[in-house]
Amino acid sequence: MALSFISRGGHKRLPPRPRPYPVIENLLELGGKPHESLAKLAKIYGPIISLRLGQVTAIVVSSPSMVKAILQNHDLSFCDRKVLEAIMSKTYRRHEFSLVWMPVSALWKNLRKICNTHIFTN
Repeated sequence: MALSFISRGGHKRLPPRPRPYPVIENLLELGGKPHESLAKLAKIYGPIISLRLGQVTAIVVSSPSMVKAILQNHDLSFCDRKVLEAIMSKTYRRHEFSLVWMPVSALWKNLRKICNTHIFTN
């Protein structure tokens, strides 16, 4: 299953969404209990919807099978960690060699295997 939200003209084609309000967009749609509001929106708009929350566009997937397909096909998009500015300061450059802050790569996978084999075992 391939998910693509880019149309041929190069513009983003997002999943359906409720009609937004000016400035605050879809923030009022979430209400006091966001999990219940998102479940109601999923019944109306389908298992995948987009919400505009201020300046951020959020894609909400409410179907377990669709979540599984997305995470299997687009896992690299979701697996990187954000490196904090304090970690990336010029005087402290150990983030480049730390397993915690390293981006997912072949080196990261090898270091993780070594840790699992030698450090995190009985």
